[in-house]
Parts: sequence; structure tokens; C-alpha cells
Amino acid sequence: MRKIVLTLLTIVLLLSAVEWDVEQVTEEPDKRSGGSLISLDSEGYPHILFTQTDGSSNLFLKVATRQQDEWVQSDVAEVSQFLAVTYSLDVTPDNHNVVVYSGFIFEDDAELYLASDSTGDFEVMQLTDDNHSQDRPVVHVDDNNMIHIVYRYLSSDFTIDELFHGWIDISGFNTEQVTENLCTDIPPSFDFILDNSDLHHVFYTADDQEQGLWHATQTSLTALPAWSAQPTGLSGIWPSAAIDHNGNFHIACGDAYPTYITDGSGSWQEEAILDSGDDGFPSLAVDPHATPHVAMWHAPVEGILDVRYTGRTQGSWSAPQSLPPQGQDKYVGYGHYFAIDAQGYGHLTYAVEDTNYVNHVFYAKSTEPLTGSAIAEQPASSDPLNLEIRGSTVLLSLSEAGPINLDLYDITGRHVGHLAFGTYPAGEHEEPIDLSYLARGVYFVRGEVEGKPVGAKVVLVY
Repeated sequence: MRKIVLTLLTIVLLLSAVEWDVEQVTEEPDKRSGGSLISLDSEGYPHILFTQTDGSSNLFLKVATRQQDEWVQSDVAEVSQFLAVTYSLDVTPDNHNVVVYSGFIFEDDAELYLASDSTGDFEVMQLTDDNHSQDRPVVHVDDNNMIHIVYRYLSSDFTIDELFHGWIDISGFNTEQVTENLCTDIPPSFDFILDNSDLHHVFYTADDQEQGLWHATQTSLTALPAWSAQPTGLSGIWPSAAIDHNGNFHIACGDAYPTYITDGSGSWQEEAILDSGDDGFPSLAVDPHATPHVAMWHAPVEGILDVRYTGRTQGSWSAPQSLPPQGQDKYVGYGHYFAIDAQGYGHLTYAVEDTNYVNHVFYAKSTEPLTGSAIAEQPASSDPLNLEIRGSTVLLSLSEAGPINLDLYDITGRHVGHLAFGTYPAGEHEEPIDLSYLARGVYFVRGEVEGKPVGAKVVLVY
């Protein structure tokens, strides 16, 4: 018979900073590279999309990947520099690159293009051709290898400024309207994610006086209208969104004073990430423990332009940490330049200006899992959950109703099971768990109650 020994724990924040291994991706001394974005493949390896120019009238889109301990660059497309080019990257389940970009033909005519290396070299396909502007694409590939794009549609007479969703199937490129109340006071401000059921969610800044943050949800994969939009009741521009394994949304917003927004408590809540006015264009990612982390561009009025990182632990954000190399101006791409893999390691990309005023693309990876390097366990003096494990049952006792989120992890920090999630009424509760598939050893129950971390140590002995 298996014996289960339980030790109650709390989680406390360590003061040690995250360390990063940094590599230079591009090294050509006569070519400016920048605007880099990152996506991770199914094995956690980085794919970096960036632009490069040699001073001519053309701009080159390229993708860099790690192959045998070196960075290999692939040409995606050559585009005009007449006006700014916008682009997005995702990686298919079988680790092929999908790039969607908007290339200007005329000043008021930008068309969408798709580039993929699924057959070897990148092949480009034009998706739109209607004498209007389609730009700021965000691309995601679902679990069935279907390509989805959310983009801004601007008519040539500037009377229509909307968000559209497009997807590619055997019939070609299909489109549908997401919303028509996109904010026109600032450049298009939105992000697009897929949930665990491959339904679509768009967070965007609406055209209202408060620059309100709205949430558009795909309500059906077949019926029309397919989208429903609701305000979050909060303000926010330049949203960067993610979803955790519990289905909770995490959003970072801001062009000066970054904020964090989540619906983890059952309603939309907002808090300040920093109290300074020098950080913006945030890129948010969520670790395997459902903890949010944010990278931001730091642009003080005077001083070195920088990229900074912070993570949220025990209900507060850590002091922002500058990324290396120090003392050189750094620049971020428009979109997701920060990601976290399934083991919790952080991945960042940004451009660094050298002494000859030439930008090069850099890549940084945390030396340890982000959450694992920020928390430790110590014996608890009390447990607000009155958490107990008897046999294959977790027993909880709440003095008042509140949200509960409990998961099971092994000693390496790997997530091995869900235990409890949702809003629980006051009183005693029992949650059955299956421990039969676990090997003997030490495991940890970790989670939150009313935003406060709790945990337990479980020792399985045969």
C-alpha cells in the first residue's frame, strides 16, 4: 500500500535576480537588423523574425533559428521601405515557420502576404488585393495546422477602420469582421490569442474617450455573427495577452505606465506593474505555474534605451531588471518579443546598437526557470485553506467563499496534474485526485486562495 506523508508549506520570495545567457544573433557589420519577434516551437527552441537592411531602398524579412549551436538565417521576403512594414510569426505543431506581413504597394494600399517554409525555402503568397490597407497582422496556427490572422482593415478613404479575422483553408483566404470600434486616436492597438479549445480572443483598444480595453470572443466556428465584443471596464493600450492552463487571461498594457489586467478572480482586475512613466510596449508571457511575467521597453527622457524584465510573485511585481549588455541602446519589435517555454525558461529578443550605430539582433534565455528561480518553500505556521490530503483526496476548509487554484508538481517543477480550480463557497470541500500514475518521491501542491500562495509537500512511499 502506498503511504502519503504531508507537510504544509508556504511560498516566499527570494531576492536573487534572474540571470540570462545572451547571444548575438546577427553580426554583419554593414547591415542594420532589428524589430525582432520570437516564437517557440514544440520543443521549446526559439525562432526569431526580424528585419534587415544594407542601406538600400529595400528591407529584408528574415528568420533565425538555432541549428547545431549556431544561428542560421533564412530569407523570408524582400519588401519596400516606402512605409513601415508590419509582421508576425508563429510556428506550426511540426515546427515550420509561418510569417504574415503587410507590405505597402502605395501609401494608402497595404496588402497581406503569407510566407511559409513548410516545403523547404520560404514561399510567399499574396492574401489580399483590394486597393485598401490591411496591416498590423497577428498570426497563430492552431493544433490542426490551420492558419488564423487578425489584422486591421483601413479603407482607402479612411472612413472604415476595423479589425478582421482571416483564415486559410482549402478554399483559400476567408475573412470576417471582428469589430468596428477600433480606436483611431492611436496606431492600431490589439492582440490575438487562441484558447485551449482553439477559440479566438482579441483584446483591443476601443474608439471611446477612455481608450477602453475590450475583449472580442469568437462565439462559433461556423455560425454568423461569429464574434461578440464586451468591454472589460478598464483602460489599456498596446495590450499583450496570454492565457494560462486554467483558462484565465493575463494582459499587460501601457505606453508609459504599464498595467496588468486579469480575470483570474472571476472579474476583470487591474494593478500597476511599475509606478514609473518610462516603460511601454510590454510583452507578456505566462509560466507553467500560471504566473505572469513581462518584458518592457524602457525609454527614459535622458539615458540609455533599455529592455527590462519583471515577474509577479506573492501578489506583487519584482523590481525591474535590465537585460544585458549594459550601457548600450536596445530596441524591441512591435509584438511578442518575450516567451516562456513549457519548463518555465524565459526567452527574449531585442536589438542592440553597437559603437558604430548599427543595430544587431540579440537573444537572451534565463539560466533557470523563471518561477523556480524566484520562489522557495519553508515550513508554514498556519494554512488558510486548512489543506489536508487523506489517501487520494484533498480536503479544503474555507472560512469564506473565494477562488481556489491548486495544481500538483514534481520535485523538478514539472506540472503533473490539476487538483482544484474555481470559486468555492465557505465550508469543507473534498477533491479526489489520482495518484496511481505517479512514481514514489516528493511532490508539491501549489496554488492560490484569494490571491495568496499556499502549498503542501507530498511524499509518496510504496
